[in-house]
Amino acid sequence: MSENSDKKMAKNNVYSEVVANNLCIGCGICVLICPEKALDMVVCNGTYTPRVAILGACISCGTCISSCPGIGFDGGIDNLEVALKKFSGDDCHEAWVASAKDRKIRAAASAGGVITAISTFAIDKGIVDGIVLTRMSREDPLRGEMFFARTADECRDSIGSKYCPVSLAAVEELLDPELRVLVVGLPCHIQAARFVRGRLGAEKNTLYLGLVCGGHMVRFEGTDYWLRRFGIAQDRLGSIIYRTGTLPGTMYFLLRDGSKIALSHLAFWRHLFRGLFWFSPFRCRLCIDCVSMFADISCGTNWGERLGATGSTLVVARTAKGNNLFRDIINSGVVEAQPISKQYVRESYKPYLRNVMANSKIRGEFARRLGRSFFHWPGDSAIISNLDRVAFYMQRRRSELVACKWLWPLNPPFLTTKAAITCALRVAGGLLRKLRGLIRARP
Repeated sequence: MSENSDKKMAKNNVYSEVVANNLCIGCGICVLICPEKALDMVVCNGTYTPRVAILGACISCGTCISSCPGIGFDGGIDNLEVALKKFSGDDCHEAWVASAKDRKIRAAASAGGVITAISTFAIDKGIVDGIVLTRMSREDPLRGEMFFARTADECRDSIGSKYCPVSLAAVEELLDPELRVLVVGLPCHIQAARFVRGRLGAEKNTLYLGLVCGGHMVRFEGTDYWLRRFGIAQDRLGSIIYRTGTLPGTMYFLLRDGSKIALSHLAFWRHLFRGLFWFSPFRCRLCIDCVSMFADISCGTNWGERLGATGSTLVVARTAKGNNLFRDIINSGVVEAQPISKQYVRESYKPYLRNVMANSKIRGEFARRLGRSFFHWPGDSAIISNLDRVAFYMQRRRSELVACKWLWPLNPPFLTTKAAITCALRVAGGLLRKLRGLIRARP
């Protein structure tokens, strides 16, 4: 279906209310929960985006809107002060620096292997029936996919970080309220899964293991950027290991001819995100939950260790249910864990706080204009205009070229002279159209 056909659909659907306003996070929960199965996910602007797949199938019931974390998820938080307290771990139960005891898991993991250790423990002990995990697609080495793992071997096969968009759209097991499920995902996936499982009354059968994302999801062009830098054609690529080895970690491109190309993890992020946010969706700039504060347990790399160390995971138990689970895992001897103070957690999350505070200013301004809750966004295409995006983004970034990208619908993955000129022309054209409209509106 063409994009124009999508836009002609009834207003009360996820396309017109979320995607058109650049508030989509690509979690896919709208596709999963749609009662008419009218939606599907496509790759657009380097990430997964929902669309109305069958013309006339959408009945405008609003189920997708009411389940969308992109336009509203408060988790019981109604102001910034409480949010920052929860973000910093001040209200957490306990926290640890931990790593898996299994040397194979620890060596293959990105930072300690704790997530794989928790997953295999939960399966082996019968705590859950299955786990929502992420693996790289067998058909396309550049695509990640979320799936429902029912065995410990499937958990081990999904080990390691994946710096690319993934979607919950195909994980239909989430719709079964009787299934005991452990959801492992980014903060946006945790929020989306909580919406669905809560709607089904299945919260008691669900555990949430959240990852620390730092507030930056990487679109598919992020990986494609490095393929181009190294001159690797996609048909030569066998698979990708996004991060493994000692801190800070190494990225490997494994080619079909048996050779491999290595890239430092720090180099990967430095080039993609230091003053150049071409690879981060606009919605990520509005997020203040980059540490999975709505999960039962949140896990992230313990960057307090020296570079070259084997790596460990910073584990924060945010609920009693999560605290009891990780206590059982420690007692079983699956992981090595050292208790840490809440002060250590605050210091570890400090690098993310700057982004959170900047994003909260943007959210607060939108909330003030709209008279809405700090955490909720209405679906009104007039409220987040292109000019607003530029103004707010320039508060975050001093570079005018980077700020201008929000006026370019194509969201260019590479900063070139041609791209910059095109971007500037689109900005000028947008401003002229705005000015012409104001002149015509004058009496």
